[in-house]
Amino acid sequence: MFELGKWYELKCEFTGTFKDVSGYNKEIGTLIKGKPFKIENFDCDNDVSEIKINGSTINKNYFDLKPPCILSQDEFWMFKEVEAPEILSEDQEILIKGKTKVLVFSFKNSLPITKIVLDSESENIINDFLFKNPNGKVDVYSLDKTAQLTISYKEHL
Repeated sequence: MFELGKWYELKCEFTGTFKDVSGYNKEIGTLIKGKPFKIENFDCDNDVSEIKINGSTINKNYFDLKPPCILSQDEFWMFKEVEAPEILSEDQEILIKGKTKVLVFSFKNSLPITKIVLDSESENIINDFLFKNPNGKVDVYSLDKTAQLTISYKEHL
């Protein structure tokens, strides 16, 4: 059973099955495939009505078909609980010292994820991301001086 505040991911082996369960799930599956998401709210039937994914809070109005819920408790068996991803919080100020890279990971139909890493770590992180997300994109920015960076995400609905 899905629990409020916990993070989940669709099990790879059930991606096709999930999309076939209902007409709504193809669009939902495209958004959540390969990405962890957090349960933010339930409806009166105890089905998932709101999730947080890639720094954005999504509800059923995000989708073109307007499903009655995002995830049914009956679909829980196709998901696994996962650790919360390392996502920078909204409006977080970060002091960057030394040589670093700013990586901006992009997924279709979702807000990008920004991660600040040391130069020496960037190649492995990029390769790992692109291996797991072949349709994803990574923009790489180099910073070689001390900087203060503020990152803000706007609601995308």
